[in-house]
Amino acid sequence: MGAREIRESSEAADPETVAEARRRSGGADWWERDADQLPPGFGAYLRLEQAARMLRCYESRAIPELLQTADYARALLSLAHPGDSEAMLRRRVALRMRRKRILTRPDPPQLWVIVEESALRRPIGGSAVWRAQLEHLLHAAEAPNIAVQVLADHVGGPALTQSSFTVLRFAEGDLPDLVYLQQLTRGVFLNDSADIEAYLAVADGLSVHAAPPEYTAALVQALRERHPATIDEPSEPT
Repeated sequence: MGAREIRESSEAADPETVAEARRRSGGADWWERDADQLPPGFGAYLRLEQAARMLRCYESRAIPELLQTADYARALLSLAHPGDSEAMLRRRVALRMRRKRILTRPDPPQLWVIVEESALRRPIGGSAVWRAQLEHLLHAAEAPNIAVQVLADHVGGPALTQSSFTVLRFAEGDLPDLVYLQQLTRGVFLNDSADIEAYLAVADGLSVHAAPPEYTAALVQALRERHPATIDEPSEPT
């Protein structure tokens, strides 16, 4: 989908859909005190994420946000917001970690992730942070509500879709499906049926080409073994 098509699609989710999502999550937006840390429109996405029954994510750049460790998230956020104070960075990390609670709550949503092999290889935060992140990813993928697939580099996922995306699915016959794209300065919601069908088709195609979830552990372990162990900082002389 090109830039022109994205601009002509809905940038905001349907207000009735967001209102219903807020009602289901108890009406309390736990992130409101940190609203100044959120990109425009991301509060609406968080309400919908809380209410979704399934989240289908494709990520080409890094470990998906809901599966990140605090140290890995901190490394990413410090790159994205180089002007942040230490206190502001801590708030951003804490907010991202709190989002993850939906995966371990009673009756959690299903999370189906397809992540590029190149994203897994990228040692963001240094070797120790990267290895701990991969270990966390493997542990998370053992949960019955989480499926992680790795897309090999040669498949060319970025050639099939121009950006990472999330498809939010709700209870059957209830709220409509939505596609969410996080752009550099704002989030974009796509709710036209043609857009939804196009992204679901891409998600299905990526899933077919990616390794099945039962192979993820072996693939991640192989990535760790190919990456030489390094020391991020020189040790103190003894």
